[in-house]
Amino acid sequence: MEQSTSRGPAVQAPPPLLYLFPLLSGFVIQHFVPIRTVTGAEPARVPHLVGSAEIFTGAALMARAVAPIKRMQ
Repeated sequence: MEQSTSRGPAVQAPPPLLYLFPLLSGFVIQHFVPIRTVTGAEPARVPHLVGSAEIFTGAALMARAVAPIKRMQ
């Protein structure tokens, strides 16, 4: 039986870190942009920008995940 030289799956980051980064970024955003901006007391421009950035990041991650699957077909 031949031994594999692979050390496991070629992941770029351990799965717990994939959840830790958005969680920590949410805490940082909440610290600098308090919840009062979302309640309507002030213009909600910053939360809209942050939300747009999160949507764009999520779409980019989804496209990056789908690309290898499409190549396998």
